[in-house]
Amino acid sequence: MTLAPEEVELLKALKGARKLDRDATVPPAAKAEAWAKVAAQPLTKPDAQNPLKASAEQRAAMWRGSRPRARGEAPRSRRQDRFLADRKKLDELSAPADEARRASLEASFLSAYGPFEAGDHHLGRVKLTPAPALPPPPAGHPSPVMDPTGIPVVRAQRFVLKGDFGAHVQSFSVDTGDDLMEDRPSKPTYDLSGFYAGGQAAANVAEQSGFAIGVLGYGRYHVTTSAPDSTFTSGDDDAVTLTPPDDRSTGAFAVGLGARLGGNITERIGMTLGLTAGYLQFMPPAEIPGCGEAQSEWSPTLHGFQGELFVGAEFYPLALLSFGVSGRVGFGHVESQWCVPGGAIDPTSTTTPDTVLDVSADSFSVGAQGEDRPALLSAGEPFERDAAPGG
Repeated sequence: MTLAPEEVELLKALKGARKLDRDATVPPAAKAEAWAKVAAQPLTKPDAQNPLKASAEQRAAMWRGSRPRARGEAPRSRRQDRFLADRKKLDELSAPADEARRASLEASFLSAYGPFEAGDHHLGRVKLTPAPALPPPPAGHPSPVMDPTGIPVVRAQRFVLKGDFGAHVQSFSVDTGDDLMEDRPSKPTYDLSGFYAGGQAAANVAEQSGFAIGVLGYGRYHVTTSAPDSTFTSGDDDAVTLTPPDDRSTGAFAVGLGARLGGNITERIGMTLGLTAGYLQFMPPAEIPGCGEAQSEWSPTLHGFQGELFVGAEFYPLALLSFGVSGRVGFGHVESQWCVPGGAIDPTSTTTPDTVLDVSADSFSVGAQGEDRPALLSAGEPFERDAAPGG
């Protein structure tokens, strides 16, 4: 570390004042003047604080109001008790303090007891730890854009884009609120189990205890889903299905928002966890036959709420490139309409017409997801720089 000339002069002044304190032949006025010089020493930056100013002013005032050798007349036992008490208090104040505060406390303690370090052997048993007059400012996080091969700091990331792909297991067996459909295999079932692809965007807005706190938005499309296979009457045809056997495969999509917590586990492994909530909808068939002999219009589109809790880990070969996996569990509530065969409403009757009923379903879900973040699709800066022009 290179000291500025003013900082060197401050150290010289401190050394000179301590030397005069040890000399019993020097009058108190000269000692007071030396400590006043320490307190008045200017520093490099106009707003920089002299960490020795307060203690130096106190010692200067003490020498101005004392008579020769007054400091040396104090009993050593009393000085030892005061020294040990102050040292204990220094340790208590330093434990929770940051580096700059600890340096200031050590400097004040050193200036107060330094003059007795050589003459009093009982004080010399406790090592005094000198601190630099001007501690260096804390280092910021390196930008991954400027240092792509550096160590990634997850909590300093500001904006992240990811591609998602994964597997999902969930099935909705619909029913009416009045339980009008019999509990049997003919009850229509939407299957959301299979693979999906999508992406997510996250923005970290705060940093707390080494973790980044942010929000995220996601979207994904389920490519291996299926609509129910159920037979009902439509007009004169009493063997109509919504989706023929060769056309049962359909799709579904989900979009949503959530909260996200991220941080480093090791230098190149990060973790994320969070909670999301969003909208889920199955894609409707291209053609929807009318329900019953009257061919009533109806909508079989299943749609509703989906919430998920997720936790994952990611590996960073580069500061701007990561590959990860996550696990998720969730719960969904969806609603729709269904053309219910009369035999499913009342198995004992052959005259009950096929009827359009409002249906709903609740279902838990589990899934596993892979994630990748291509280079140059994330940016990171320390949150301490938020106030800088241009953000």
